[in-house]
Amino acid sequence: AGPKKINTRKVICSIPESKAFLRIITLPEMEEHEIAEAIKWEMEANIPLPIEQVYFDWQALNCSTEKNRQEILTAAVSKEIIDDTVDVLEKAGLEVYGLEIESVATSRSLTSEQKNKDACQLGSSLIVDMGSQRTSFIVVSKGTPYFTSSISFSSESINDAICKGLNLNKKEAEEAKVNHGIENSNSDSPIFNSVKYLLENLVNEIKGTLDFYEETAKERAKTERIILCGGGGNLRGLIPYLAKKLNKEVELGNPWINLQLGNNLPIISKKDSVRYATVVGLAMRGLHYD
Repeated sequence: AGPKKINTRKVICSIPESKAFLRIITLPEMEEHEIAEAIKWEMEANIPLPIEQVYFDWQALNCSTEKNRQEILTAAVSKEIIDDTVDVLEKAGLEVYGLEIESVATSRSLTSEQKNKDACQLGSSLIVDMGSQRTSFIVVSKGTPYFTSSISFSSESINDAICKGLNLNKKEAEEAKVNHGIENSNSDSPIFNSVKYLLENLVNEIKGTLDFYEETAKERAKTERIILCGGGGNLRGLIPYLAKKLNKEVELGNPWINLQLGNNLPIISKKDSVRYATVVGLAMRGLHYD
């Protein structure tokens, strides 16, 4: 690791979205000890596992759109998953300081803390985290994930389509994707034609996610922009393609947006760092520990 070697055994670990239950609930204003009991009842009614088989936690959010009511971010994960994860980390000689659901860490690194503090009624953003195995959608308002989902679209599926469409091996397909991307999507590009159906599916999934959120979120419905992260977000030509198809502002995420780096630019480029948005978010949580 650079610029310095890792000199700690303390770790904060992410829990995959597919293994967790994340939900925003609205409760009447009440004392903290009353909130804990009310949340327990809410969790029992809304997760597919018995309450005694999960670890759950909650955090009161700063403001609500309803008078005399408060919004609570709740999370629950199977005890088996947490216990197994902690067991592996401890056997590796690491000291577990915390575990956090992936979307919470990603949201922390990619959305501006200052803008989140400035107003309660900010519009929402959709984070599209494009990984090697899956793509996650995270609708974020005031830095908090309000809705998450995932689809099978992935960097590997793009590579497979290029392999098949251009009759290339995996290494050649990866090189073609990195070097050319879909920049020539308006012309007769063999790469674009090979992956066009996948991109159209991605656009439809994004539209469906936005429509569902905006139908259920009431006052928070307006989604102002789309933020790409993960290795797949670097695909050449993807940002203008999505912006045109979705008629939305689309940008590549900046995981350093909340870190006061001054003139000390990271040794890793923005293009590479966007792969590690979740890790940066976990590290930012570590800054709050004594």
